[in-house]
Amino acid sequence: MRTELQSIREERDRLRCELVDTRAELADYRELQNFKRYDGTKDPRHHLRHYQSKMLQYWDYEEFIIQTFQDSLMGPALDWFMTLKAEDVPTWADLPHKFLDQYHFSAETPPTLLELSTMEMKDNQAFEAYATEWRGEAAKHIPLISEIQQVQLFHSTLKGIYYSHLLSHASSFFKLIEAGKKLDMDIKLGRIEGPTSKGEGEAPKKQATGTFRRAKDAIVSAVNPGHQPPQQFPVNYTPAPSAPQTYARLVSYAPPYQPQQAYYPTPPLII
Repeated sequence: MRTELQSIREERDRLRCELVDTRAELADYRELQNFKRYDGTKDPRHHLRHYQSKMLQYWDYEEFIIQTFQDSLMGPALDWFMTLKAEDVPTWADLPHKFLDQYHFSAETPPTLLELSTMEMKDNQAFEAYATEWRGEAAKHIPLISEIQQVQLFHSTLKGIYYSHLLSHASSFFKLIEAGKKLDMDIKLGRIEGPTSKGEGEAPKKQATGTFRRAKDAIVSAVNPGHQPPQQFPVNYTPAPSAPQTYARLVSYAPPYQPQQAYYPTPPLII
């Protein structure tokens, strides 16, 4: 009996020590609670990565990780988490699946080549800022776009003096950005007239058509680097004079004459 009581006390003391150590390790978790709270309107995959990186040192305490997830939520997302039961998320692996299923509609879709080629530089936007913004969107494309393909697509989105002046610097993205920054400085110092000086920003329909055709050629070149855009040659087209249409005269058709056979009544039979 004394041996059993002694073993029970030793087990109790061991559990108390483990509990004290656990509380000591988790005492400062509040200091790491600078979560970007999720409200259900942004990409849920980004929030999961952010939460896991913050709670990485506590990953051995699965129950603690699950319960602390609510501290990273707010608004409708927090209301949704409160509706979950313990049996709904027995492990951490179940919680991300339910979370992504709930907010999959907010996940960002990767941009297409057409969307990348139709982006435009905003008025009074610095060239470096536009290049950074465009390349950030291009990084989301699946599969990844090579360096030379990105340069071709990005250059096709430029207009006016940016397109013409940077044509010779389209060998790499770094050279393109450096040349664009220098061009911005020249425009600012008045050495070169900007695109808004002569109304280059307001492109007519013909210019818009040419830009779309140029973007289309850039997409094809990005997909097939060996493709060369077709050359355009001026063609003088003179339509042939329309010949007057002739119509056949209608001829009335008369059936051939057929003589009618005379009818003679049969004479009565006399007996």
